[in-house]
Amino acid sequence: MFAYWHRHPLFAHLRARLNSSRSTHPLARIFGAVLGFLLIALLFVTGIFIGLVMLLATPLLRGLRRTRQPSPASDVIEGEFRHAQRTQLPDSNKS
Repeated sequence: MFAYWHRHPLFAHLRARLNSSRSTHPLARIFGAVLGFLLIALLFVTGIFIGLVMLLATPLLRGLRRTRQPSPASDVIEGEFRHAQRTQLPDSNKS
């Protein structure tokens, strides 16, 4: 029943309409192929350019976003502390 679905009048009409739009003149076909190739090449180059701009802009934007305050040394802990004697510490062996 579905073996000849492509011969349905709807598909036959669509196929005839699509085939009639192709030019049979050799120069027109070559021109269309070159135009299609140039369009694909333009899209490819545009995509590469946009990707490079994104890769180069990311470090610049991160550098501008950083605060200009100098960061403290990594071994310095801010706060007030009191030195505790060992006898004042809780015994960690007892649980």
